[in-house]
Amino acid sequence: MNAHKMLGYLAGFVLITLLLVGCGGRQENVTIKVSSETMQEISSWGNKIVVFTSAKNPISSLDEVSVSDGEVGMWGPNPNVVIKFLKTFGQDMFGLQMIGDVGEGTKLFCDNPELQLFITSPDYKSYILDTGCGIKVVFEEE
Repeated sequence: MNAHKMLGYLAGFVLITLLLVGCGGRQENVTIKVSSETMQEISSWGNKIVVFTSAKNPISSLDEVSVSDGEVGMWGPNPNVVIKFLKTFGQDMFGLQMIGDVGEGTKLFCDNPELQLFITSPDYKSYILDTGCGIKVVFEEE
C-alpha cells in the first residue's frame, strides 16, 4: 500500500472518530425525566433558574440525590422556590448547601465531590460549564 493511500485511510479514520465521539468529547447536558408535578414547578421558573450536575458523575434521576446528605446545593434563586422544587420529588430542605463560591476559576463540582445537583441563576452558567466540572440538566416530563 502506498503512502498516499495509507494517509487517506488514516484521515478518514480520524474524521469518522471525531464525528462519532465529538470534538472535545465533553457532554453538553444530561436529560432527566421527572413527574408532571416536578415539571410544572420547573416550568414556572422560566429562564431564571438553571440546574447542573457533575460532569464526572452525572445523575440520571432525581431519585439519586439526597439533600440531607449534602448532595444538593444552590446559590442565587429564592430559597422558597428551590424548597418547592425539592418537595416535588420527596426531599426536604435540611442539608441544602448554600455555595456562594461560584465565579471565574471555580471548579464547583470538582471542589465539592459530594455535590450531585446545583441550582442557580443563569448568571453563573458559564463559570460552571467552563470548568469542565459541571454539565447542564435538562428536564423532561415522564
